[in-house]
Amino acid sequence: MNEEQHTIITSNISLKTERKETEKSLMQKDRWYGEEDLGMRLNQHEGVKSIYFGNIRQNWLKDITKYYILYRRYQGKSFGTLREYIKAIQHFSRFLETQCVYYFTDITDEVLSSYLGNMHSLSEKTQKHRLSHIKIFFELGNSNNWFQISTYWFRGRLGDAKPKNNKINYIPNEVSSQIDIYLYLLAKPLQRMVLLLRALGLRGSELLQMRFDCLKQRMSGDWEIHFTNWKFKERHDVLPIVPELAEIIKEQQTYIRTHLGEDFEYLFCANTYESNGFKFFKAKSKVMLLQQFNIYLNQWAESCNICDESGKLWKFTSHQFRRTVATKMTNEGVRQYIIQRYLRHHSPDMMQHYAHILPSTFKKEIEGLHKRKKIVDVTGLEVSISNPEIENDIELRWLRSKMQPKALAMGFCARPQLLKPCPHANACMDCQHFRLDEDDLPTLTQHLERNQKLKEESERLGYIRQLKEIEQDEAKLINIIKSLENANG
Repeated sequence: MNEEQHTIITSNISLKTERKETEKSLMQKDRWYGEEDLGMRLNQHEGVKSIYFGNIRQNWLKDITKYYILYRRYQGKSFGTLREYIKAIQHFSRFLETQCVYYFTDITDEVLSSYLGNMHSLSEKTQKHRLSHIKIFFELGNSNNWFQISTYWFRGRLGDAKPKNNKINYIPNEVSSQIDIYLYLLAKPLQRMVLLLRALGLRGSELLQMRFDCLKQRMSGDWEIHFTNWKFKERHDVLPIVPELAEIIKEQQTYIRTHLGEDFEYLFCANTYESNGFKFFKAKSKVMLLQQFNIYLNQWAESCNICDESGKLWKFTSHQFRRTVATKMTNEGVRQYIIQRYLRHHSPDMMQHYAHILPSTFKKEIEGLHKRKKIVDVTGLEVSISNPEIENDIELRWLRSKMQPKALAMGFCARPQLLKPCPHANACMDCQHFRLDEDDLPTLTQHLERNQKLKEESERLGYIRQLKEIEQDEAKLINIIKSLENANG
């Protein structure tokens, strides 16, 4: 197929969107900027702002790839994911230069087998990722009639890569001990970052893009840290934290306001110094790049000669702290679904990469994450979260109510999640599925005081029907409060 025929084919491609002019303009450019051209929010900690098509050597492949990237953008894929697609196609393009391939019709099973052999220097995981991206590219091209390529060759070659526990990259005890010894040699902002990572198992994106006002205190006096889970559609997440961590966050807030003023929106910032930046820190008004944070950690490790038990210099990444939190929880016997909730994984499958590192008896659990509290319904009767008569996942929803933002002013809902939307809007206190615990006592007391004032006003005005309803609510509140107060002795 010649260039003229290819031009005719690509000119007939349409993504059936209202962005025709944008598409036409983008097709003329080899560099697309995430914010300006694609209207996407970029992760500040990654530092990459554009996608470049110039390294795709074949014009016929480059043109179709541009449509493919737009198609995936409109499907809601993240900027980072689009970049991974481009990397895979660029790698495939470099290989095709060594083959007698002049159009998609020339990509045969033999060519794909040669491509697999050409990837021998890459890890098994990277090979499967690259092949998976190419396969999806081919499938979408076929379904949209951009080209036709058989994908039969891929069958059986893309099985899930199982984690090899002896290669899982968590921080062993001997390295962790050296972190304790040499932590003071890190610059203060970096110390605080490491302490939060070690305690909470945050993702690097969550830590580096954490908002300045992330720290919240509940009416009970307990502290929570609020942050955005950038991996899953910018979801808002919450974790309970101990007072010591709250003090560390307050120290960092003071540092930011002192050095960057009121306008900087993040808890952590970049460092003006790159060389020896692990010990000298001058605040810079931008988000620190994840790559740079890892560089600081490894400058520190080299300076302090932090080694594993074999004497080999340890190479840090931010994600190791997350894996280490999971490893410790697993080894303490914390239930797997609690670890899944704590690390905010969407599926138990992700725990295969964390939970099987160390042998565990699963005989105990971290008290702070799963403290048994008295839970009552709207009649004041205690409801056991392990009661088989209650829905099987009530315990998980109780945990989620403690570790994620509440949708209710107090208490939590124990309705089975598969039921239809709640028919009791704004009527929780009359619902058999409503649950409360000791943390809700302050709010319940406020409700009771407000209720008593309404009662006095209704009596003064002679509102008989309203007075009866208020008295019923008052009796419920008193019953619930007494029941919960008895739990505290």
